[in-house]
Amino acid sequence: MAEPSQLPTLVSMATFLLAVNLAYLRFETFEHRGRIQKHASERLGDVTDVPAELKESDYYKRLSFWAGINHNRKAISGELGWGWWYPLVFDAQRDRKASKFMICTALPVLLAGTAEASGQITIPALAEWTGWILLALEIMTVGSVVLVLAGNAYISKACTLIDKDSKQWKIFMRDRTPTAKTGQVP
Repeated sequence: MAEPSQLPTLVSMATFLLAVNLAYLRFETFEHRGRIQKHASERLGDVTDVPAELKESDYYKRLSFWAGINHNRKAISGELGWGWWYPLVFDAQRDRKASKFMICTALPVLLAGTAEASGQITIPALAEWTGWILLALEIMTVGSVVLVLAGNAYISKACTLIDKDSKQWKIFMRDRTPTAKTGQVP
């Protein structure tokens, strides 16, 4: 006789994983690229009457990348330090894909574990897989926390760089073209 599955004991971890990742996908707080674009657009302002040669400045290139105007990632290469991987994860929305994968993994564990705990079904073949399922859930739980913390660090670092470039852009514009208009977006 096969030993009973310990799957019901994993239900609380699967529930936590499901909740965190659903929140990650749904809440604006975790829309990293959108928050950065909004911040950069506000700092860049309305860039009317800016001569083309000034748009070749590093300040403008970086601000326009962050604002989503310029899609050339080289504009910020080297600016994030060790966080060079942030754009690869967050801008390409790989974080959201990973979150969806974690939801698709946690949901069956939650459903099967709840059904087995209620005594309505028994899944004896899963008894030998419980250790592996636990390991996968643990890795995904740590991964979820890392995504949240890394995303917050990415936003913070990007906004710091945006603010620095914004100050320099305004000085650059003022010194180069007194007739150019830059203003805050309403």
